[in-house]
Amino acid sequence: EGFPVLAESTPVDYGGDPLMIKYTATLDAPNGAALGYIPNFIQLQAARSFNTVGSMTLVMHERHAPVSWAKGMQFKVFRSAPNGPAALLGNTHWLVQKARWLWSSHTWEVTATDALGILDNPLVAYTQDTLYADKTIENGNDGPADNLMKAYVRENLGTSCLDTARIVPNFTVEANLSLGPSVEKTASWQDVSSTLNAIAGDSEGLGTPLYYELVPT
Repeated sequence: EGFPVLAESTPVDYGGDPLMIKYTATLDAPNGAALGYIPNFIQLQAARSFNTVGSMTLVMHERHAPVSWAKGMQFKVFRSAPNGPAALLGNTHWLVQKARWLWSSHTWEVTATDALGILDNPLVAYTQDTLYADKTIENGNDGPADNLMKAYVRENLGTSCLDTARIVPNFTVEANLSLGPSVEKTASWQDVSSTLNAIAGDSEGLGTPLYYELVPT
């Protein structure tokens, strides 16, 4: 509520050179419903790396900003070369964390995380005596590292989560592929992202680097 449908967008053309790369941004509601374009933003800065929550800063003039920003809103940035198709920057969408008004420049500065931010807050919300938390040899619940990573995600954000209120809408997990070495993990009340990183570290220590990603479909 309070977000206008932005009807058009002028892609950012850095330097005015027709051979320069152009960027266009679109705004979505928390449920992923498209709201329109974010026109004429004047600056964007993004950083992404493997198995780490990425960050984005978007700056725009007041007259081009939505009426309000709210945490959980999403936006996508598309990158295009002259006469080429638009590609999704970073192959991710960005989740708004906060916005602040900069009086000195009369601009809005919006900070966001990439889609991996979805994994940053949920906990492995099960007690240690359950198979949902204790995936060890002793319990016969160990397995390929990539399968364990997916199990923790399914059981705390996906359709295998016992608390249905915690299930993330429109969220699916790839089928098990059993590509990593066999490992074990206990993770009761630990956050999901650090659990995944610990398993990835164990896998790499056994000779198989593992990387995880959330991508829009």
